[in-house]
Amino acid sequence: ENVERDQITQNKDQDGAILKLHMSTKATSRKYRDAVRHSGLPIKIVEKPGRKLKDLLTDSRPLDKKSCTTSNCRTCSALTDGECTTTNTVYHITCEVDNCTENYGGETYRPLKCRFDEHYRSAANPTAKSYEDKPLAKHYRESHPQHTGPPKLKLQIVDRGTSLINRKIKEARFLVENKPTLKDKTEL
Repeated sequence: ENVERDQITQNKDQDGAILKLHMSTKATSRKYRDAVRHSGLPIKIVEKPGRKLKDLLTDSRPLDKKSCTTSNCRTCSALTDGECTTTNTVYHITCEVDNCTENYGGETYRPLKCRFDEHYRSAANPTAKSYEDKPLAKHYRESHPQHTGPPKLKLQIVDRGTSLINRKIKEARFLVENKPTLKDKTEL
């Protein structure tokens, strides 16, 4: 029963609401319709198709891949493999100041460049009040107080997610299996 993104929207033409559901089996659809009918609420059920297998397996615009256009991109420089424009990633950052191996793991839906820039700024400004609780700022402040110049960070894309929950699960697995030394996740 794929009712992943149920939405109830107000119908402007009549009093009541429209409940948009992903298409499912006839039996499931019948159960939804019966439940709505028995509730007595003015709700109209509209079934919408889910994603097609073709859409999942093919790219309709293969030549439109986003690539980095920034010269001397610090994210591209830090990346071991991949593109800074990659989205929906689980990533791993390692400090490389004086052979340091302290590391951090995280996830982001946004382009990796956006999230890495935030980490980079916190490491570059470890004493700034706005970054005082950030793991990389705390690390640079406590472990490398004499370091001058830009932060030395290595970035690796560990995995890619397909949805928020999928990405969070992959991040949790990575954190449990690899036990990054720099953390901001109190639940692990």
